[in-house]
Amino acid sequence: MSALPFLKFRNDTLLSYFVDCENGIISNAKKRLGTVSTHGYEMVSLRLNNKSCPFLTHRLIWEHCNGDIPEGLCVDHIDGNKLNNRISNLQLLSRSANTKKAYTDGKREGKRQNAISVIAESLETHEKSEFASINQASKQLGIHPFCIQLVMRGLTKSSGGYHFLQKQKS
Repeated sequence: MSALPFLKFRNDTLLSYFVDCENGIISNAKKRLGTVSTHGYEMVSLRLNNKSCPFLTHRLIWEHCNGDIPEGLCVDHIDGNKLNNRISNLQLLSRSANTKKAYTDGKREGKRQNAISVIAESLETHEKSEFASINQASKQLGIHPFCIQLVMRGLTKSSGGYHFLQKQKS
């Protein structure tokens, strides 16, 4: 059963939005859309019936490229990067398999945590600091998590005197 039964895609468009299976949701003005949720997932707000509705980008891309998401399954990011919404990085898993994968990949340890590891580079001293999560970097540097996420997505160059990158897995 589709979580988005009222969305109708015609010729790769969703109203005034273009769904690109490799690059995300793009407006007709060729601007990539989306913000990062507090859980680290990219979301877009689309106007449907004169009402703004939030959607998880990876689910929209999956449904556009592969059809409905069967009941009991969820869309998983193969590489664990919640911002990598390329169709080649998405797969369907049962909820239990997705949770098990999160523990195996080190994304979960007991309680849920934002597991996107961050490298912060000072623009002034070029000193690099590593943080286990966006939230940890935010608390220690005094910069809002959303501002860190904007830099990591390349939407702004820096925030609070730092440039941020996602730490690559070894």
